[in-house]
Amino acid sequence: MVTTCRKVCDHLIHGKGLLLSLVAAIGLTVSPVLSRRAADVGVPGFQLVLVNELSNLALFLPLALIFRVPFRGNDWKQTVLMLSNGVLRVAGTTSVVVSVLLIPPGNSFAIGQGAAAPIFSMALAWLIMREAPGWPNVIGIVFQIAGVIMVVFGGKATLDSSSEHSCTTNCTSLSLFENGTGYNVTGVTNNTAIDEESFTKLIPDAFAAYVVGNLLAILGPSLLALVDVINRRSMKDNAKLTVLLLVETWGTVFILPLMFLLSTPKWNLEADLVLSLVGQGVIWTLSVGCLYTGLNTEKASTVYLMLGLSTVLGYVLQYFVIHITPQTLELLGAAVIVLTIVVVVGLTWRQNARKGKKEDKDEEENVQVKDKLIAGVDDICKETSV
Repeated sequence: MVTTCRKVCDHLIHGKGLLLSLVAAIGLTVSPVLSRRAADVGVPGFQLVLVNELSNLALFLPLALIFRVPFRGNDWKQTVLMLSNGVLRVAGTTSVVVSVLLIPPGNSFAIGQGAAAPIFSMALAWLIMREAPGWPNVIGIVFQIAGVIMVVFGGKATLDSSSEHSCTTNCTSLSLFENGTGYNVTGVTNNTAIDEESFTKLIPDAFAAYVVGNLLAILGPSLLALVDVINRRSMKDNAKLTVLLLVETWGTVFILPLMFLLSTPKWNLEADLVLSLVGQGVIWTLSVGCLYTGLNTEKASTVYLMLGLSTVLGYVLQYFVIHITPQTLELLGAAVIVLTIVVVVGLTWRQNARKGKKEDKDEEENVQVKDKLIAGVDDICKETSV
């Protein structure tokens, strides 16, 4: 029984980075969809991003204080690099959230996490760290992009009531960055009444909104891929909590003033919406922690292949939460993406297990050599004393 449990634990340890990357994919999908749900009832976009930033601050800062990790890098260059990386992360996170508000979440995740981010992470990892992706990742990315192409071409470019992507409930104007002048885009709401005459559209043309949403779906994950590759490099020389602290916790400094300058925060919220916002922030922060652990143990290209799971989850959640129905070709593309992830997980897990066994064997051989040397030295000492 003990031997069986030990073998199971060993297998789980070999796949720890893969499993936590998949957990991160789930959380980083659920959180933006909850953001979309809150935006549907008029919560401004910057307020939604601020919730995530405050949640990061509330968790990572106390942990850094409890474990007494350094609040700076090993030298000033590393400190500046991590702080600058934090600025890029805020830009990437904001782009992802806004993209999910402009186009269906499934499409946003497919374009960003399914195609753009894996390609950028693989290229950047090689350029910055000289980290070869390995043939399973290269083949996996090719098949994943094929699935994403099916997803994108299977969708619609409009979000009006005639589109099959539109809601099954009533459709009104979705407040994105409402500031009294009323910037908003066409979107989905529940039965909450919003005075449409008091708003104008942020992007009046539906096709233009579709194009901007797709561009942000590429820009956001690409920036985050750059951020994560740099983070992976930084974690080789610094504590993981130090990197989390310097990269993930000070986005509030940027988002808070932008929220008041470009929007009017909505404070009168119903209890269920407050719980949804709290859940959004908590899920986002825990997912970030899982992502960093995955990056600390697996290649960046492998982690971003795992994040491709968000494409499939995005379509599932948008169907059940915001009532956007996927097309047949989109579902086939999602199936290709899932199959690719399963294959890559299996191959990578097997490689990790073999590597772990080889390291254990080498360690045992080293111990045996040391024991023989010690025994030989003891025999020499005994002979000398005689």
